[in-house]
Amino acid sequence: MGKVYYISKNVGLGMLVLTVCGLATIIALSVAYDKEKSKNQGNVGDGASDSTSTTTPSTTPDTPKEPWDHYRLPDSLIPVSYNVTLWPRLKPNAEGLYIFTGRSTVIFKCVKETDLIIIHSRKLNFTTFFGHHAKLSSQGEAPVPTILNSWLVKKTEFLVIQLGSRLSAGVSYSLHTEFLGELADDLEGFYRSEYVEDGVKKVVATSQMQATYARKSFPCFDEPAMKAVFSVTIIHSRDTVALSNGKEKGSLDKQNHFSFFFQCKWKWFGNLVTLRWWNDLWLNEGFASYVEYLGVDYAEPTWNIKDHIILYDVQKVFAVDALAFSHPLSRGEEEVNEPAQISEMFNTISYSKGAAVLRMLSEFLTEPVFARGLGVSISSLHLCCRNVCATVSRLGINDAVREFPCGFWLLPRTQPLRHSLLSLLLLLTARHKKSLSSSSQFRAPAPSRISAVSIINRAQIIDDAFNLARAKIISTTLALRTTKYLSKERDYIPWESALRNLNYYILMFDRNEVYGVLQAYLKKQIQPLFEHFKTITSNWTRVPTGHTDQYNQINAIGIACRAGVEGCRELIKSWYREWMKNPSRNPIHPNLKSTVYCYAIAFGGVAEWDFAWNMFKNATLASEASRLRSALACSKIPWLLNRYLEYTLDPTKIRKQDAPSTIQNIARNVVGMPLAWNFVNARWSYIFQQYGKGSFSFSNLVSGITQRFSTEYELQEV
Repeated sequence: MGKVYYISKNVGLGMLVLTVCGLATIIALSVAYDKEKSKNQGNVGDGASDSTSTTTPSTTPDTPKEPWDHYRLPDSLIPVSYNVTLWPRLKPNAEGLYIFTGRSTVIFKCVKETDLIIIHSRKLNFTTFFGHHAKLSSQGEAPVPTILNSWLVKKTEFLVIQLGSRLSAGVSYSLHTEFLGELADDLEGFYRSEYVEDGVKKVVATSQMQATYARKSFPCFDEPAMKAVFSVTIIHSRDTVALSNGKEKGSLDKQNHFSFFFQCKWKWFGNLVTLRWWNDLWLNEGFASYVEYLGVDYAEPTWNIKDHIILYDVQKVFAVDALAFSHPLSRGEEEVNEPAQISEMFNTISYSKGAAVLRMLSEFLTEPVFARGLGVSISSLHLCCRNVCATVSRLGINDAVREFPCGFWLLPRTQPLRHSLLSLLLLLTARHKKSLSSSSQFRAPAPSRISAVSIINRAQIIDDAFNLARAKIISTTLALRTTKYLSKERDYIPWESALRNLNYYILMFDRNEVYGVLQAYLKKQIQPLFEHFKTITSNWTRVPTGHTDQYNQINAIGIACRAGVEGCRELIKSWYREWMKNPSRNPIHPNLKSTVYCYAIAFGGVAEWDFAWNMFKNATLASEASRLRSALACSKIPWLLNRYLEYTLDPTKIRKQDAPSTIQNIARNVVGMPLAWNFVNARWSYIFQQYGKGSFSFSNLVSGITQRFSTEYELQEV
């Protein structure tokens, strides 16, 4: 029986009093600590020099109260022009840092009276003028307000200048700053990149200003609507070269300056239709993606490149747009504020859905009418369903538009959908919203009637069927029936559509017993295509004449090797062995290099891997280096893949900007996937610090590593 202890009443009261006092002390210390922490967080810390260590006026963190607490610039000032000088140091200083120095004079116009100048700045150390971060002057005879105070706001990335009186509306002023920044290897703003040439490390200074990185290079009004004219001078040594996509004004030999003049031209991409805010990014990127096809088609009309938008944008974005985390093309401005939220807008929806919608509109209106519509009135053509009817009415094509239901995709009847699964799927799902069961008596076109259905519709039948199967509207069996005719298919677009959809099942099944059956089916379907290309290329000695045939030859060889078609492995290994014997003469056609390199390394051992690594290190062409870097991830030898993963941490072996895609390539390999997952898990903090803060490649890295995850256990691991 346990012992029982008794204490007196007085002792008990004493202990209670001591406990209460202890708790009160802890609470008081916590409050004091919180106040001190808040005060310290308000101090200037993002690049301010010691002589200007002023504190930001205190505000409640969760509720922005002051103009500098908001992420958007006030509408009181607009920039007119910048004169920027940057001097990158391509050798480290005494502290081992690469730096750049610069000076900037921005002329801006005051459109609303204000006693604040708020301009973007991030990670810049400023030279002070009379204790302030900048100098202010007038472009006319208007009086210049004195600067009372200036400080940096880390959270919203602003330099704030408090004036003694208001700036006058309608008057232009100039703001001069001088600064120092780190020429870091973080791929943001004005940054450092390195490469090796003839065994010697070379350092270059380059830039990435979009979306919110210009402020890391020089103080600026870093919003898309704040357009201005730029004059940029680069100071560099005589043994280096300065390159720009702007017009070179000339060089000043005495000072080793090169001056470049960047003037915003009123054109579509980023200028004439500059987005007001990042929520409408699709207007810029979607147009660029769509017009890519038009430009190539104009230069090479026989390639039929415009049809490829079905594969690379339309079908791609259909899959993404069906997911729960998808978003509209244009979001509310209030939904996109912070730099990280802005970076998230650079995604498949903005690029591919933007391109797909513009193509749809062009097909519906016809290309000539669409082109004329763009020039009618930019302000009235917002490319939204609410305005299309009015626009087409002005263009005189009322008969083409009966009803335009907002929120639905248009379905232009440019091709007859005879006897195809697609017509019935569209009819039942879009019109009647009925599900199709596996017992429905639908089938793909008979081989003798393949040509009766257009190439694009054949591809779309397959893609629609698999997407409906993934949505559990039809059975997977029914979707797979659309691929039974592929042994008779010779065109690239239907084959590519089928392989992209079948790849989902390969990823889901290549780690279990079901994969054997799937592999046998792929082998049966791909073997006739492999033999077809063997024949038309005279036993692989010639290049197919058709442009899309050249694409499809890559599919034929790649899938044949993956499925184990006889003759494919020997063909790949013979080409690669021939190259290994004479590295200076590569017998592999450029079209086939990526496929041959990958499967040769997959079929080979250490010797094949080491040869590719040496060729990668000595590659002088970026495209060749990229192919080899991807192929090195195809090895089936675990310790080689683990060694390659470790290389991604060493920028002398794998460039920092290439590390995420290299890890992703390894994860695509069924052997490499668990290795990559463990590697990233073990180094998550480092990888997130390096690539997770707004980097475009980080989301691809995460999705790439987890693309095979399909079990409850794997879900819990994520």
